[in-house]
Amino acid sequence: MTFIRYFYRVPLALLMLLIGLPMTLIAIALVGDKRKPGYHWVVRTWSWMMMWVFGVRMHRFGQLIDDPVVLLSNHVSWMDISALHAVHGVGFIAKSEINRWPLVGYMARAGSTIFHTRGSQDSRELVGQRIRERLAEGRSIAIFAEGRSGYGGKVLPFHGRMLQPAKDEQVPIQPVAIRFLDAAGHEAAIAFRPHESFVGNLWRVLGLPATRCEVHCLEPIPREDVIEMGRRDIARLAHDRVIAVMTEYAPESTEDHD
Repeated sequence: MTFIRYFYRVPLALLMLLIGLPMTLIAIALVGDKRKPGYHWVVRTWSWMMMWVFGVRMHRFGQLIDDPVVLLSNHVSWMDISALHAVHGVGFIAKSEINRWPLVGYMARAGSTIFHTRGSQDSRELVGQRIRERLAEGRSIAIFAEGRSGYGGKVLPFHGRMLQPAKDEQVPIQPVAIRFLDAAGHEAAIAFRPHESFVGNLWRVLGLPATRCEVHCLEPIPREDVIEMGRRDIARLAHDRVIAVMTEYAPESTEDHD
């Protein structure tokens, strides 16, 4: 069955790269202003199609609140960016290594990703300034609050060091939980294995059986609480809400692209 999946998914992936990608970039250029609804539609359509090519079927629960908002999400895989983009055209904070990844790095740049160099104070200050600018423009930002991807469905503690711009610009924060499940309802083998390269993970995921991706848009933390609470307390509250979803059975999705 793995061979059969490669047989039709690899040509579809090449079509996405050779035809879908140029068309998407042209559409983004024609839209121009990334605050327009047309931009979000283009990004959502591309992301949904890419997930479909990889055998991932999207299910959304709940609603994202209006821009601008800071989304705090758990981090499972490189596919998390496409999963969130399939819900809303939002910018990201991502490690600088992703900028060099084939295809994903290119689309990350097109999707207004802000790249951060880990361990660099200068980079952190620059990223903070760029987040403030985005929020002031009325655009939303998504942050993978664990700082790195987990494995086997485990959600690592959330960090609050990137939340100061949300407090400065007085915007709400909305936790988001991402789950990848196999046909039996168990955690799908999407996450990186130890010492697995990006290309190796991409090839392995391309051959997996159909996967269900759930994006849960959870109860937001209103701007009044964001202003009053400390960053660690905000991160802890968002983490608790994500954990609650990851450990319970989800209801029927409000948006199902099967």
